[in-house]
Amino acid sequence: MFEQYKDMSKEEMKKVKINLENEVLEQNKLEKKLEKKLKKNLFWWYFLPIFGLFVYNSMYYKRRDKTKLGQEYKSLKEKTTMLELEIKYIEARL
Repeated sequence: MFEQYKDMSKEEMKKVKINLENEVLEQNKLEKKLEKKLKKNLFWWYFLPIFGLFVYNSMYYKRRDKTKLGQEYKSLKEKTTMLELEIKYIEARL
């Protein structure tokens, strides 16, 4: 899976690790933006104490699962997870 790191020197791996950490930070910023778009205007449901909580959760999960934004959010989470896994692999090799 990460065969490209087997022949790298430690200095090169450190550089790659720094680049990957920067990418993860950028991915997290994009993730927060998408999260805000998914939650847009749902906070109004909190004014209805208990019923509002259930409506909020159901609408949020529907948006996250069935909309284009939800699909983008999932793919972004997958990319972030793979980058984090790659960073952990590099740390283990160092």
